[in-house]
Amino acid sequence: TRFGQNIQDHFDKYTKEVVSKDTEFNYQKEEKLFNQIIDYLCKSNDNIFKMSRRNFSTSVFDSIMLVIAENLDHFYKNDIKYLEKKIPLLINDPKFKQNAGSASSSQTKINAKIKIAKKMFEID
Repeated sequence: TRFGQNIQDHFDKYTKEVVSKDTEFNYQKEEKLFNQIIDYLCKSNDNIFKMSRRNFSTSVFDSIMLVIAENLDHFYKNDIKYLEKKIPLLINDPKFKQNAGSASSSQTKINAKIKIAKKMFEID
């Protein structure tokens, strides 16, 4: 996944395309994928979407959800402990932290976070 614009603009455009039927949206397929990801993540006892002492981090959420969505089989082959071991490496990565700060929804920062997450989770 690469974004050619900031995330708000991307979702605005995508939503308008789906509503106007310019883009196909398979609700059942997307719901199934979402539920599979959540089922996998629910096996964890960790607060996997937190960054340091802060509350929920959209940067961590976006990165993990997108990488898992695109590579669900890779994660299902691995126990949840695999994810739990990798998340501290991800959130403590200096480049990830740099891209998770202010203006983290910009095209450049989203693409950087996804690239870092893929590398961290050993996905080419």
